[in-house]
Amino acid sequence: MLILMAGLPGCGKTTLAHRLAAALNAVVLSKDVLRHTLFPPHLVEYSVEQDDFVVDLLLRTAGYMWSKNSNQTVILDGRTFSKQSQRQQVIDFAQRQNQPARVVECVCSERVAKARLAKIDAGHPAGNRDPALYEAVKARWQEIPDPKILVRTDGEVDVDEVISRLSNQS
Repeated sequence: MLILMAGLPGCGKTTLAHRLAAALNAVVLSKDVLRHTLFPPHLVEYSVEQDDFVVDLLLRTAGYMWSKNSNQTVILDGRTFSKQSQRQQVIDFAQRQNQPARVVECVCSERVAKARLAKIDAGHPAGNRDPALYEAVKARWQEIPDPKILVRTDGEVDVDEVISRLSNQS
């Protein structure tokens, strides 16, 4: 299974991805982590071109993992997936790999997201996370149609309930 984590910056995608991974024995493939592993600081770009390049590598990695273990759950994290074409690319890839794809959209209040982004998070590899990024992504956001699993992340998330919804979605 491929779980695509979507949502505006600061809405808790990475936190939820890691909690789901622990509960599902899944692998989190993160665009932000891979970008900062591949590129030295002076070559890191927060551009669509570099994002697309890194996501392509993540998908190739997922395909390789499934070639070794088709039951491996992969969680794709680190991109907001603000555009339908970005989400469709991942869903189409999963289908070609004979893997079910699930979209988990994390949402929270703007106040909560911006407060999270205003904090300096030394543990997060993306260096462009700030309230201005939230506004920029929100301005170009394309609504995610069903089927999706909508998760409110303002407070504590019931991971077992999210897993139940992942299992029950067809």
